[in-house]
Amino acid sequence: MAGAPGHAEGLRAPGRVALVTQGCKVNQYETQVILESLLARGWELVPFGDAADLTVINSCTVTDGADRDLRKLVARARRASADGRVLVTDFGLAFSQADESREIAGTPAYMAPEQRLGSASPASDQYSFALCLAESLGMPVPPPSGVPQLPDSIPDWLRAVLRRALADDPMERYPNLDA
Repeated sequence: MAGAPGHAEGLRAPGRVALVTQGCKVNQYETQVILESLLARGWELVPFGDAADLTVINSCTVTDGADRDLRKLVARARRASADGRVLVTDFGLAFSQADESREIAGTPAYMAPEQRLGSASPASDQYSFALCLAESLGMPVPPPSGVPQLPDSIPDWLRAVLRRALADDPMERYPNLDA
């Protein structure tokens, strides 16, 4: 998937980054973690809507209204930064509102293994969050159903935390994101 739209590979780094959060306090926390990781790597924070090399929209869309708002945020980010990339982190607990099937929707590359099988829980969010964090630390995103390979550059203590959060079995993950 190298160079695929929506993936951070191929980005000029460090560069200018804009972030916006659409969602609950967990989403706000996730955005802060992503921001701190990018700043530590030399990225420059710019206001959302300004030209940026990367715009991160951290979202949790569980309603038609939230889906509409997300589409507007993506369009605004694209208009502001025609040459930049827009990364939407919607951790897959969104449901398709287009029909009555209530199918789980999300970004396949960031879905937990159980989500790909049609079952999701808060542990699925933990997996997706850990995957995004590991990616921001230099791990290439594995293909759907691939095994994440954590780079040696990640400190041992954090590798242990990420390994547990990225466990295939949701019962082997942390009980919650506060753990």
